[in-house]
Amino acid sequence: MMELTDDIRKELQACRERFGLSSQTLAQKLGVSRTTLRRWEVGRTSRLSVHQYLKLQEFLNEAPLDTKRPPMHPTLCQIREIYTHLPKEFQKKLQKELTSAIQETLTKVAKS
Repeated sequence: MMELTDDIRKELQACRERFGLSSQTLAQKLGVSRTTLRRWEVGRTSRLSVHQYLKLQEFLNEAPLDTKRPPMHPTLCQIREIYTHLPKEFQKKLQKELTSAIQETLTKVAKS
């Protein structure tokens, strides 16, 4: 078993957000549950297997486990995290409103 330090916890969450990964996506890439990953990030778990530790180090060394997406802005990461926890009905409503706002903005930009 390996020890998960506070510094590693902080680095884990910062890297996950920098690469624009949800907790669920990174958990799948690390081969653990989302709950386990969140426990690592918030300090509820301090020990992990050698295999888990090696996968975690691979991610932290900026080899984001086959992630092809470019890093996402931290604010967008926060918005995405909030969005994923909304009920589906609110997600759909928010998606419609955002789509409408984006289309309106693009139309204004095209006219100017």
